[in-house]
Amino acid sequence: MNQRVGELTDSFPRWFSRLKHILDNDLDRYTDLPIQDRLYVEDIDSFAKVRDVNPSMVAPFLNKGSLDMSEDKVQLALEQILDVPFHRKDWGGEINDLYTANVIVNGARRATAFLLKGPGIGRKAMEIADCGKRGDQLVRLFTTPADLYVVQYVGPISDLLIKDVEGKVAVAKAGGKDSHFLIMDGQDTARVLHAYARL
Repeated sequence: MNQRVGELTDSFPRWFSRLKHILDNDLDRYTDLPIQDRLYVEDIDSFAKVRDVNPSMVAPFLNKGSLDMSEDKVQLALEQILDVPFHRKDWGGEINDLYTANVIVNGARRATAFLLKGPGIGRKAMEIADCGKRGDQLVRLFTTPADLYVVQYVGPISDLLIKDVEGKVAVAKAGGKDSHFLIMDGQDTARVLHAYARL
């Protein structure tokens, strides 16, 4: 036998033993990677089934990127997916539409605050001004004791709104708070609901 081949053959059992040790005892150290400020629906363990739903699969449910579903129906569907045991009615002065610690990211629970918007705003794309009567709903959302903030709309979401949320998360992080955000537009909302048979 070639000497190099013999050395490799002798090394394999040690390497396999090390890999088995990592798998059995240290896997958390290798999979607990830092997460980015912006998350996507695929990054949420609680929405894991969405990874099997491509955008083309929900295209028939969308009209120019918009899903024709009320805010209340979306909220009920999300509550069912996340096992939230109660339904909060929508009212103008709330700081969030849905608040739960049932959201799992990277295997850990995250206190999560949702801002939900249905088709009632009457625009193609949701803007900052559409978030509350004075456009202050985003400000109120970030007063929630959460570390994941979700902005959901049944249609497109404007770049400026996303930039504003990104800035609020950056400010929270600068203050030492572990914060992340998720933007769910009409397509991603449809994908999540389709994945859990709620569409």
